[in-house]
Amino acid sequence: MDLMSVANEPAKELLGAQTHVWNHTFSYLTPMALKCALQLGIPDGIRNHGKPMTLGELAISLCLHPSKAHSLGRLMRLLVHSNFFSKQELSSGEEAFDLTINSQLLFKDHPLTLAPFVLMELDPILVESSYNFATWFQSDDDTPFHIAHKKSIWEYASSVPEFNKLFNNAMSSDTQFVVSLLMSDIEFKGLLERVE
Repeated sequence: MDLMSVANEPAKELLGAQTHVWNHTFSYLTPMALKCALQLGIPDGIRNHGKPMTLGELAISLCLHPSKAHSLGRLMRLLVHSNFFSKQELSSGEEAFDLTINSQLLFKDHPLTLAPFVLMELDPILVESSYNFATWFQSDDDTPFHIAHKKSIWEYASSVPEFNKLFNNAMSSDTQFVVSLLMSDIEFKGLLERVE
C-alpha cells in the first residue's frame, strides 16, 4: 500500500488509524502517571484516609504545591481510566477517588506490594535502554541496556548502590508476590502435601 492509496481511504478509517497511532504514541503517559502516583503516595494516602478522597483532600494530604493542585484531576482521571483508582460522586456532588484491587497492590508497606517492581521498571536507568532498540538490532551488543550504560545490568547494579537497592527490592517484591500466590493456591498445597 503506497501513500496515495492511504490518502484514498475513507475518512472514518483514516481517523481510526490516526487514533491507533496516537494511542500508542502517548501510551507512555499511563505508566509515568502510575509512577507519579507511587512517588506522591496516592494509594497509601487514600488508604490512610479510610474512605474515598476528593481532589481537595488528596491535594492537601499529598502536600502538593498550590499551583499544581488543579493538575491532580488530570492525573487521577488517567489513573481511573487505567483502573488503578475508581471515581464516585459524593452526596455533596463532588468527585471522590477510591482504591481498586490494582492500587491496593501498590501500598508501600503491604507484604504483596508491587510498588518496588513498578518503580524499578519505570526508573530512567531501565527506560533509557528502550531508546536503544533500533541500535541494538543493528549492532552486536548483547542488550539494549549495555548500549545505554556500557555494561550489563549486573555490572551496573554492582557499581551503582542506589540501582542495586532498587533492583533487589523489585525482585524481592515480585518473588514474594508470586510465592504467596503459589502457596495460597489449593491445588499447589495439595501437590506439596503429596510430595511431603
